[in-house]
Amino acid sequence: MQFNGSWAAQPILQVYNQIGQLVAISYEVQPTSNTESQIILNTSKLPKGIYYVSVAGELGTAKQAPLPCRMAKTLIIEASNPAR
Repeated sequence: MQFNGSWAAQPILQVYNQIGQLVAISYEVQPTSNTESQIILNTSKLPKGIYYVSVAGELGTAKQAPLPCRMAKTLIIEASNPAR
């Protein structure tokens, strides 16, 4: 799962299960270009199920003031991933 953008500050990705419990947090951000980056979420330790993913951070560039940003997606894991 990816959330791409020009993150002005370190974004936080949080994963919740169907009853609202926090089950994972990711701070791993990888640059994809000079201005864009993506947040990486390793789902190998999550059992199959439906999850809700929330990303909070600030989007912006050197020429633009940072804007608060919050995004959400639904994540469906159909089978457990083998351990790597």
